[in-house]
Amino acid sequence: MADDELTADPGPTAAADAPDAVDTPADPAPPATGDTPPDPSAPAVTSALTTTGDDPPDPADPAVPPSTDLTLTGDPPSPAPLAPLPTALHLHSSTAPTTAPAGHALPAKSPLDLLISSHHSGSLHLTATPIDATPHLIPLAPEDDWAYWLSSIDSDDATFALSVSAADAAPVVHGFEVTLHRLGVPLVFSSAPSALTAALGAAPDAGLLTDPASPTRRILACGLIPPAASTPLVTTVTDLFTYAGLSPRLPSALPPLTATLATAAGGNALWFDPAGSYATTVRLCFTVTGAGLTAFRDLFEAGIAGLHIGALAAVVTRRTVEAATARGRAIADVGGVAFRIGATLRTPRGDIDVAARLELRPRVAELVWELNSPGALAAIVDWLAGLAGVEIGVKEWLTPGKDGAGRVVRDAHLHRVTLSLAFGESEVRVVGARLEIEVATGLGCGGDGSGDDKDKTTLFLLTFGWRREGGSYFHGRLWPDPTAPPAPGDHTRLLPTYDPWAQLVPKTTGALNTVLSLPRLIPGHEISNVPAAIPQDLSELSLSLDSAGIGISATIVPHAAPPADDDDAGAPGFRFDAISLVARYDWGAQGNLQLGVQVRASLPAEGMLVGVVEYERRTKRWRLVGQIEGVGMKCLEGCFDRETRQHVEPILGGVRVERLRVEYDYVGGEGDGEKAIGGDTDGKKAIEGGKAEAADETALVTTTESSETASDDATGSTFDITGTITISALSLSLLFHHSAAGWTFKASLKALSGTATIGDILSALSGQTPSALGLPSLVADTPFAATSGADAFSFTLAKHPDTKTLQLHASIAIGPGTLAFGQLRRLAWPAATPSKRFVKAALQMARDPKEGVLTVPLVGEFRQPLDGLVFLWVQDATETAKSGPGLTRQDVADVKECAGVEVPFKELFKDPGTPEDVVLPAGAHIVVVVVNPSVTMAAAGGDTKMVLVDYVFMKPDAKGKALTAPTPETPAVSPDADDVDPAPPKALETDTGDTARAPFKKKTGALAISNIGVSYASKTVTITFDATFELGPVGLSLLGFALGLQFDSLHAAPQISVDLEGLAASFDRPPLLIAGIIRRGHAAGVTYYAGGLVLGFKLYQFEAAGFYGSADDGRAGFNPFFVYARLRGPLVDFGFASIAGITGGMGYQTSIRLPTVETVARFPFVAQKDEAAVEGAEKPSTLATLKALIDPTEGWFAPNEPGAPATYWGAVGLKVEAFKMLAVDAVVVAQFGAGGSGLRLAVLAVAVADIPNAASPVKFAHLELGIACILDVDHGLFKAEAQLSPASYILDPSCHVTGGFALYYWFAGPQADAARAGDWVFTAGGYHQAFLAPAGYPHPPRLAISWQLGSALSIRGTAYFAITPKVCMGGGALRASFHAGPVTAFFDAYADFLVNYAPFAFAAELGVAVGVRYDIDFLFIHTHVSVELTARLRLWGPPLAGSVHVDFWIVGFDIDFGARQRASMPLGLLQFYHLAVQATTAAGAAPRVETDAPAPGEAHTFACVAGLLATADATGAGAERTEASPWVVRGGAFAFLVTCKVAAKTVTAFRAAVADPAAGAAVAGAPHDVHAKPMKRGAPLEESALDVTISGGEAWRAVSHVQHMPSGIWGPYNPSEDPERPGGNHNPTLLDGTTSGAVPLRMGVVVSAPLPGRSNDRLQPSVPEDAALKRIPAEMPLPVGGYADTRWNPEAPAEEGERELTAEEVEKRVVELVARARERKEKTKEELEEENKRELAEAEEKRKREEGERVEAWEGVRDAWAANGATKGQELVNRWQAAMGWGTGLKAAMPERLKKRFLESYVALPVMMKMEVPVVG
Repeated sequence: MADDELTADPGPTAAADAPDAVDTPADPAPPATGDTPPDPSAPAVTSALTTTGDDPPDPADPAVPPSTDLTLTGDPPSPAPLAPLPTALHLHSSTAPTTAPAGHALPAKSPLDLLISSHHSGSLHLTATPIDATPHLIPLAPEDDWAYWLSSIDSDDATFALSVSAADAAPVVHGFEVTLHRLGVPLVFSSAPSALTAALGAAPDAGLLTDPASPTRRILACGLIPPAASTPLVTTVTDLFTYAGLSPRLPSALPPLTATLATAAGGNALWFDPAGSYATTVRLCFTVTGAGLTAFRDLFEAGIAGLHIGALAAVVTRRTVEAATARGRAIADVGGVAFRIGATLRTPRGDIDVAARLELRPRVAELVWELNSPGALAAIVDWLAGLAGVEIGVKEWLTPGKDGAGRVVRDAHLHRVTLSLAFGESEVRVVGARLEIEVATGLGCGGDGSGDDKDKTTLFLLTFGWRREGGSYFHGRLWPDPTAPPAPGDHTRLLPTYDPWAQLVPKTTGALNTVLSLPRLIPGHEISNVPAAIPQDLSELSLSLDSAGIGISATIVPHAAPPADDDDAGAPGFRFDAISLVARYDWGAQGNLQLGVQVRASLPAEGMLVGVVEYERRTKRWRLVGQIEGVGMKCLEGCFDRETRQHVEPILGGVRVERLRVEYDYVGGEGDGEKAIGGDTDGKKAIEGGKAEAADETALVTTTESSETASDDATGSTFDITGTITISALSLSLLFHHSAAGWTFKASLKALSGTATIGDILSALSGQTPSALGLPSLVADTPFAATSGADAFSFTLAKHPDTKTLQLHASIAIGPGTLAFGQLRRLAWPAATPSKRFVKAALQMARDPKEGVLTVPLVGEFRQPLDGLVFLWVQDATETAKSGPGLTRQDVADVKECAGVEVPFKELFKDPGTPEDVVLPAGAHIVVVVVNPSVTMAAAGGDTKMVLVDYVFMKPDAKGKALTAPTPETPAVSPDADDVDPAPPKALETDTGDTARAPFKKKTGALAISNIGVSYASKTVTITFDATFELGPVGLSLLGFALGLQFDSLHAAPQISVDLEGLAASFDRPPLLIAGIIRRGHAAGVTYYAGGLVLGFKLYQFEAAGFYGSADDGRAGFNPFFVYARLRGPLVDFGFASIAGITGGMGYQTSIRLPTVETVARFPFVAQKDEAAVEGAEKPSTLATLKALIDPTEGWFAPNEPGAPATYWGAVGLKVEAFKMLAVDAVVVAQFGAGGSGLRLAVLAVAVADIPNAASPVKFAHLELGIACILDVDHGLFKAEAQLSPASYILDPSCHVTGGFALYYWFAGPQADAARAGDWVFTAGGYHQAFLAPAGYPHPPRLAISWQLGSALSIRGTAYFAITPKVCMGGGALRASFHAGPVTAFFDAYADFLVNYAPFAFAAELGVAVGVRYDIDFLFIHTHVSVELTARLRLWGPPLAGSVHVDFWIVGFDIDFGARQRASMPLGLLQFYHLAVQATTAAGAAPRVETDAPAPGEAHTFACVAGLLATADATGAGAERTEASPWVVRGGAFAFLVTCKVAAKTVTAFRAAVADPAAGAAVAGAPHDVHAKPMKRGAPLEESALDVTISGGEAWRAVSHVQHMPSGIWGPYNPSEDPERPGGNHNPTLLDGTTSGAVPLRMGVVVSAPLPGRSNDRLQPSVPEDAALKRIPAEMPLPVGGYADTRWNPEAPAEEGERELTAEEVEKRVVELVARARERKEKTKEELEEENKRELAEAEEKRKREEGERVEAWEGVRDAWAANGATKGQELVNRWQAAMGWGTGLKAAMPERLKKRFLESYVALPVMMKMEVPVVG
């Protein structure tokens, strides 16, 4: 190439290959903002840096200062210089904060807005504002962030200006101009079109480029304006390296090279990317001249043989970014220097002209040239072989026809040569080379003449590399289509990162093949039966060549969307998400092909399959060999058939995968393709980054490819998965085989690492936490003892098409037997439905038969009578069974049919039962198995067992979730709580219900067993027996006779113990009855002793029972007891009546269960003699009655729990018989706690009336009435109830009468519900049929009469009445029916009333129906004829009126009578007042009428509520108190209540508003407004005030008295709720009792006495420090008080001058005291008594002496006071009064009363003060 043909083409930008900056700060700011600026003095970061910069956000339009929009225009005329204007200009982007200074807002998302949005402040700050339409260059203010950045990276003289003009008061931005000074000459870069065209060949609008990677990102581009010729930029190449941030890379011996800025050449430009960490890129082109140019040429021509260098140019690039470093924000420079060289290469085959480029960058020095000469490949290869001194066979490998037929390599062209250089002190060496060669091949094009692509060419770009120290390499890649020309507006080629040298254009013409076919990869070598999981189209390939052949590798994009699979075609196939093809083809005519595919498949649950699919060319079969790595068995769910795979996770979720090997055989298919594991049928799979993101995570594998070769695809035929899985600490060998015939899944124990329990194994196998599993500790804590062997532990998973179930069955060796564990799932269940699970294990009874014989006291030898015990556990959270969780009959049958496991159960249903019957409820079971006596040996073919007892414990909740016991760390779990518990508490293992019992007749020795019971607690199975002895007329019963089987684990036989709690005996030979019982038991942490006795002779019977207990923990003071006694028989006769019995009892630290009205007849204090618990049932025996009395768990008496507050109770009652027709048993019971808390009073009675008498064979009536009246003070409830028993009748025993009444009233109490206080209800027979009774309301049965008159006629009538604070109701019903042969007749009538309180009104609905039916049965005719007449009556009043609607067959009509229904008149205010007051007239006064004016005081009552004292009459006896009697009160506690019969809206006292009491104290909620419902007002009363006034009562306290009042009087009136309106009889609001029937209102005020205050003490406070101190000498010493015994005196303090006792003296004194104590100890009793008498006498003498001294001293005081009080004393008092300002009222003379009792008033000398008296001497 001629030297003058070299241009200053800028070439590639060094920044294009340079690393970017790291950790760009998010928001750097200039110093004006107060942040730390980038440190210009910080060293430039030249290491690898990464620039970051988020795209500008897409914000909503923020609130910015109002302004006109800006317009961005093109190239303006030459800007005129502008003097600074007085007003600054602020341009705000759409992202600018609202706190920005006033300025102009840019249109959102405009190019200029997108550029300035990357400004750290979102705004540009210019120094001036344009004033006309002429564009002016206005620089940015120095404090602007961009201006500060530019000065930081260049120099202080650098400027950043905008070309701006004013148009219609709106600033217009025309362009940008940047001036740099770092190279010593001002360089001006402008966005003007002329500058940009000269620099880049194109001029984008205002120089703003769009980043193709981010369409909302804008980059500013500016072209260089050539400097004046007078100021050329001349520098050295060394300075260019420094400017680029590089150290000089040329040899140091090279003379300097001069570089002159090529202003006429293109490429000189500046780019500013504010969104890319303020990246500023400067590119400048220079021509290189100077004396060193010749030396430069000689240096390179000497180092590179054959190279001839012509002209030389240099391109320098400098990219500066703001980066974050360890020292904070800093400026990072990275750049490069490239030389453009025109050169000629002289080779043995001729000269070749090349355009070369020498690139010098960090760690890179390369000489690159491009070749356009055809046929240069062989010449360059020969030249390079000579240069490197090695043999290079590339040209032979790429010779067409090398493969024999020319089907692989068709042509080759050399594109580019790159030499890697190393510089020495004075030399250049070639250390490596790289050739980029275009190769046209026939790979994948059907070179054998087949396929549509047989005429296409597959193009590769191969690279040959050679390194002097690392050998050579040869590889290539598939070359896609040539790059398409840029689209309009594409600024890619204008960006600083664009490198034109990186763009190579293929020389091959014609059709190019960009997608290769795998079956025709090597022409002439067809690859058959490609598995459908491997796509057949290859788009990314790499090649490697050598002398022997060609290697091919490819990364294949997996299939994106598998279709639905077909389970009949064989085993499922894996869906690969990463596929790598590796192939090798050897040169030669035959060519040897080797092919393998490396695959990876992502499995569910983070599982992974890695393997190789090998192709066997001889058999044309594919085989996958790989390894599965995963966490859980969910990763294998796709390996099952489509129907099964969704159930794998629920049934195998706890199994873990350790190592699994997969061997998968593909066999040629019929075009059906390979099935998809996971059953994905929606075809929606996504591929992102080469990894399949399955829409359904359970889908694993793939699919067919829809192509013409699909019929040859291989489908999955069989696979085997073997390896190791883990369950807890157990390693198991797995064998999973799948073929077209089905699959088998088996695992057996391989090894045990560590320790494991049965609970650990089953928990892991089921995938549940131990708390969710809920196994009892007997099973869960049993250790797994085996170490290996399939017999020790194994499990199988199998699908059973016949039963449509999937079942897992495991066998675990325990002791001599096995434990069976099973899981069952119906294939129709959803995947979210959990499995049903069960455990079965036989419990050992004894190690050998001899151990089954026990010795029992009173019994002798006893052989346990059972044939077997079986533990069962069932878990069912499926919620599929209608009758509750558990195994159904069908489940048990399916388990037996499919697995041969027989699960025993007790038949609870009548034969034959249904498959849906739950025969084994969820929970734990202890099953007792015995020989079925109803099946003979011959018929059964051997012993046939049956389940006698099924004891169920640890029952789950209704949803099948296991309940857990509360612990201190974990609260009790509700039935709806989640199963998962991070620290699972221990499961409940106590007896959660009654002991399971069953009749069992068996005799062993002298003992006869009649019943058997089973219970479980704490690993102990308790088997109880009802056993009796019969010794003549005496019957003996064993109480609590039980066998305890204590299991440590399931491995060993239990320890058997015998327990006998007590004994009962009875002798019953009329007229004598003797029965007794004694028992020792345990209940609720109490060990108790209980006993009972019954003595009967003729008409008398005495019953007694007692109980005494103690706490199990030895708690002192806890000894509960009770006694009960009852005597029945004639005791006292009054003629018309007699006392026929007395009863009583008491209890300490025990409680008594008070009966309800339904159970009062069974209460022991009032129960009738030998009364059956249920009518018609067998009467309990005497022993059964005694057992019920003393049983603390099921009886009427129970001890307190240890530590609970003690309760006490007492009861007394009697039985009265009157007129020989009435018998009443009544008792009064009082129960209370410590201090009287928790008081409950009850009056309980049972009354029986027989008319004419009880002994009459024919009775007119027999009535049994239970009565219960209970007052519960703590809970604020009084209730009185009575109810007839079903045995009551009148007229005839077939005419039964039933019903009851109840009165409930709720009041305030310590534990009462404040919301219920004031509520009440009275009902006889219940409520209206539509009434919604709230919780707590009584529900007595209807008052009813039921009479069956023979077999043909029956009559039944009912009635009810109820009244609540809200509504009054009543009604009844009557039904009569007649049936005689074919004739049936009936009569029905009913009535329901709703009554309004005031004004009185009622609404009723009545109905009558009469009908006759006749059945005709004649030959084949079966029909009936019926006639029915119905009438419905609506009544209202007063006055009485109504309407009757009559229906007769097909005719219906209405009959009205009385006045039309109209609303009653509302009450007036005065009428409502009288209704509320309900005033009564005084005796002898005229009757009051509603028109009378209110009488004084009738609406108020007064009551003393605190502080009232009893008064006495003249005789000293208690005076009778009347209404007018004055109150004698205790002032401090006095309080009285003023109640008003009319509610008050406001309450005032002492001219101030009165506060309401706190909510919750006695009422719930604030008082309501005052309404008057009888006045039919919707709004509340405007005024109703209560005012209390007390003379001088300002200091008195008052609080309003809030009381619940009935809403029927005081509630708001709503016309829709009025029962008078049509249809009001079924008013839903009135009949909704769940809403409050009472409203809180202010019904008075409580006034309390003033609080105590400070006394009016006239003694002024004194200030001690201000008081003058004055010594007052005493005329006589003060007397010293004495002690009763001086030995109690403390040691006197040491006087001054005395010394402290030494340690030796103290020890001596102690020895003396000890000796004295020993001396006293050695004295006799008489000597000690004598010594004590002597000391007492001395003490008495001393006391008398001191008493005399005291009296003498006080007599002197008295005499001195009497003598001097009126003189000297008065003088002192006067001075004191004057000093204190008290006046002159005080006298100093002794009071007369004091003078009389002076010596009695003072017992010791007074102590006035305590002072220090100095000791003299």
